[in-house]
Order: sequence, then C-alpha cells, then structure tokens
Amino acid sequence: MNIDRRYLALLLFFISVVSISFKLSTPSNVWFIVVDDKLQIKQLNGFYTFTDAVLLIFFAVILGATGVYLMMLPVEERPVHTIDLNGLKDNEKKIVEILIENDGVMFQSEIVEKSGLPKSTVSIILDKLEAKGIVERRKYGMSNVVILKKANKLTLSYTQRQQPRNQSRYPSPMHNIYNVIARLISLWRFLS
Repeated sequence: MNIDRRYLALLLFFISVVSISFKLSTPSNVWFIVVDDKLQIKQLNGFYTFTDAVLLIFFAVILGATGVYLMMLPVEERPVHTIDLNGLKDNEKKIVEILIENDGVMFQSEIVEKSGLPKSTVSIILDKLEAKGIVERRKYGMSNVVILKKANKLTLSYTQRQQPRNQSRYPSPMHNIYNVIARLISLWRFLS
C-alpha cells in the first residue's frame, strides 16, 4: 500500500492540532498529600504535569514540521484551459483580458468602465463572446454579471506574460493564500 506523503503529513498535522487542543483544554489534576497531624489529600486543578509538557512539546514539534513540509510542497499543476484569442478582434481581446485580471467575474457595468467602450459596444461584444462559449452572462438584479467560463487557470495563447526576474517558478505559500482571499472577495462581490 503506497501512501502519499502529503496525506500522511496532513494526518499528522491534524492529529497534532487535535492533541494540542485537547491537552491545553484539559490540564491534569494534581493530588497533594499533606501530613501534619493528620493525613490530608488535596486536589489542585489546572496544573500541567511533566508528562503533559513532554506531550505538548512533542506534538508542537510534529505540528511545526508537518506545517513547514506542507507549505514547501510545490504547487500541483492543474490542467490548463486555454482561450484562443487569436481569432478574436481587439475589443474582444481587451474585454477577455479585463475579465482575466479580475478573476473571471465582473459586472457588465464595471467592464464598460474599465474598457472605456460604450455600453452598446460592450453588450454586442459580450453577445459574440457568449456565442463563442468564452463568457456567460447572468442576471443579477438590474445588472448582468459576466463570468469567464474557463476561469480556473487561464493562459493567453497569443501572448506570454513576462515573469519578474525575482520570482521563482513555483509561487510562494502565501501566493496560494492570496489567491484564496482574492477568490473569496470576488465571490462576495458577486453575491452582494
């Protein structure tokens, strides 16, 4: 049975989080026997024993190691959906590029503002792009939301965007977080 290292690391990460949470939320009870004139047993709550401290340190090390390992994994390559813009006119390319820059979801009125084209021209161009299967328009109240159909990972076939020299081939772990936040903001803008 071949277990992928990522799943093993995720399992260890999860076990560490649960174990640390449990140990921190339930400290041990310590019993003291006091011998004066009489034998007295007192229970003190909320103390961590040496065993608790060792377990916390152990799981914290595992948590840190698996967290670093998971963050350093290269980003998996997903299938790339390409949009062939060679057959499109300049204004059509401009609108598709605006949609790509805005995570594939925009109001039609925002496209009009960013493109600088008249409303009627943008509407006609969007009709053509919708007929070609590149975009989809949905009614949202009194306006339209334009959605790029192949928006999970886009490459432009007519141009290669230059990567800055100081960036590596793989994005940093924070890049993924920024992408998630940007997608959530786009979804929030779409729904509100």
